[in-house]
Amino acid sequence: MISEPYRIIYRTNEEAVYVLLIASRRRNIRTLLEQRILFA
Repeated sequence: MISEPYRIIYRTNEEAVYVLLIASRRRNIRTLLEQRILFA
């Protein structure tokens, strides 16, 4: 799902929707995800 000017990454199941990340479209999404994984 893309909602200007943000990227929204989410996960769903039968009971709920989980928002995992909301990021500005101006940021490099690959670098952002790598940083989140490394520093989690």
